[in-house]
Amino acid sequence: MRAIICLIVLGFFSGCASVYVPASNHIPLMEEKGDGHISGSFGMNGFGMQTGYAFTDNIGAVASTNFGKVLVAYDAADHSRNYSYTEGGINYFTEVGPNGRMEFMGLIGAGKSEFERAFNDDVQREVSGNYLKYSIQNNTSFYFDKLNGGLSTRVSYINYYKYEDTSADQGEKTAALFFEPAFFTGINYKNIALESQFGYSVPLAEQDDLAFDFDSIRFSIAVIFRFNSL
Repeated sequence: MRAIICLIVLGFFSGCASVYVPASNHIPLMEEKGDGHISGSFGMNGFGMQTGYAFTDNIGAVASTNFGKVLVAYDAADHSRNYSYTEGGINYFTEVGPNGRMEFMGLIGAGKSEFERAFNDDVQREVSGNYLKYSIQNNTSFYFDKLNGGLSTRVSYINYYKYEDTSADQGEKTAALFFEPAFFTGINYKNIALESQFGYSVPLAEQDDLAFDFDSIRFSIAVIFRFNSL
């Protein structure tokens, strides 16, 4: 538990005043019509919930939400952050050889976040923003008996349509394209899976030009319940 708490604190300080907190990549791994899943996760990017359902043997719908609230005393000041994000999309899935699955997803979501730094109850900096996020994502996974693992590659366009920062020492761009890959591994037993995910987010632009800070590293652990309704 202590190691997990350290990871969360590390994630909190991966940006000076991070307001963009990337959610864990959604990895449904659907196989056929009627497949569905519900999952809950916890990690450096807070709490998450994901769900999805396959309407045909190749097409499904997915949805997820991510949220968190952190208060940490650091460098003689109190740092607090509150954030939430919700997205949905369409998933195309197919087989890759006898033991592999591949997915292509189109996603759209909306989020908001707030950051505050105070010293002796004197607020030194406040940052808040609402944003839209458009993503395309590929998941490739291979199964080995009860184990599976693979790579999830996501490219996202983040657009803060409402952004306020009391600090003047920031860039001007409130929108940017991000590359957000993640490695994942899972242990599967019947219809239950335990999945870990380690990801990284980097803007495909000069970071100094951005008006907002972001978390670059994310790690999460999820419990997934899978079912088939047919």
